[in-house]
This record gives sequence, structure tokens and C-alpha cells, in this order.
Amino acid sequence: MAGKAATPTMGGILICGSILATILLFADLRNSYVHLSIIVLIWLGCVGGFDDWLKLTSRRRHPGSREGLLAWEKLLFQLGIGAIAGYFLYRNGAIDPDGPGAHVFTLPFQRTYSPSTQRLQLEPGVLVLGPIAFTIIATLLIAGSSNAVNLTDGMDGLAAGTMMIASLTMMALSFIAGKIELAKFFMFPHVPGTQEMMVISGAMATMLSLSRAWRMRSESAPLAPSRSADTEVVSSRLTVHSSPATTAARSSKTTPTIESRI
Repeated sequence: MAGKAATPTMGGILICGSILATILLFADLRNSYVHLSIIVLIWLGCVGGFDDWLKLTSRRRHPGSREGLLAWEKLLFQLGIGAIAGYFLYRNGAIDPDGPGAHVFTLPFQRTYSPSTQRLQLEPGVLVLGPIAFTIIATLLIAGSSNAVNLTDGMDGLAAGTMMIASLTMMALSFIAGKIELAKFFMFPHVPGTQEMMVISGAMATMLSLSRAWRMRSESAPLAPSRSADTEVVSSRLTVHSSPATTAARSSKTTPTIESRI
């Protein structure tokens, strides 16, 4: 904690709490993707909160107590929730009546569907993942994203800025994937029900932008003028030189000199 003495802690409680409140108010709570998002949010939020709590209370506990969770412990929690979420994501996509669009491994500059067909027919070169490969990729993605935010946290708003861009991008992709017409038009994998992820992505982007704006405002706030030590020394000297006793002493010394010259 010595290296992060001026870094605010427990700020994730406000962000995670606001995102959770937005989900409960505006999202469809019958959606399975919303259920998984809530579980991942609470899981990783508790891990980060417990890590900060250990760091803040290390001095009040017995001497020699550790500051925060160990690296392998945090990685174990991240990989665990990633594997759970990946397994249930694959199960939700397996019941898709429009085809295996939820299991497609999307590559850059590769279209998912054939443009010449009326139905959603996959291109011959599209890679469809199995349950093991899908779960492994989902686990690495969730754990890697969590560590990426953790590494950039506290670096002049780098975490908030990058996550806000990623949230807005995910918001647009969720809307495209959830609408069959847009998915076919953009040749993007169609995953029914993902339009509800717009609420979660929008809440994340809003909270991160507000936190970034608040931090910039606090950093640009003018500081109260303070008198430095040099200013106080100079002012004290000026006060001594301009005092009546000093003026009288100077006049008494200069008067005889003038008379002797006359």
C-alpha cells in the first residue's frame, strides 16, 4: 500500500452498485445472459473488495499480515468464474433455433453468413467451437479482461477510458447480434437475447464516464493559496525594516553626520 498511498480504494463498490441497480431497474431479469452478467459482476466485485479490505486493514491486524490477496488466489477466482460462465454460455447457445451462431469463432474480415441465401446459412470456412474449446476461450477472455482492468487501474484514468470504449463497442455489437435482420445485414453471428446486454454495457459506459469526469474535475480544481517559507521570511524582513524603532535609529545615526559636514 505504500506505492498506492494516494490512490482511492473501494471505488468499485460505487461503480458495481450503480451497474447492478441499473440492471435490476431496466434489464429483463428473465434473460439468461442477464443472470450470468449479474453473477460475474458480484463475483469479481467481491474479489476486488476483499482484496482492498485486506490491504486497508493490514496494519490493524496482527503484525506480519499480508496486504491483499496473492496473485494466484485472484487468478484462481477469475479462472473459476470464467469457466462457469463459459459453460453456461455454451449451453444457452446450444438451444438457439436459428443455428449455431452463438458458437461461432468470429475472426476479423470474415463474414459469418452467406449473403445469397434467405436463411442464416453459415459460410463454409466459419469455425464453430465445441464445448471444451468454447469454455476455454471464454475463461481466458473473462480472466484476461479482469486482469487488464486491474493492471491499468489508477493510471490517470486509463482503466476508465479503455473500459468505456470497450463498453460502447460491446453495446453496439450486442444490439446487432440480438436482431436477426441486423445480424444478416452485417453478416455477424446472431445470438438471440443479447440485446439485453445493451443495458449492462450502457450502464458500464455511463458510470465510467462519470467517474472519469469527476476525477478530472477534482484534479483541475484550484488549490487554496498558501504562503511559502520564503514569502514569510521576506515579509518579516520588510516588517522589521519598516518598523518605527528602526526608522528612528536610522535617523539618529544620519543626523550627526550631516551636522559634522556642515
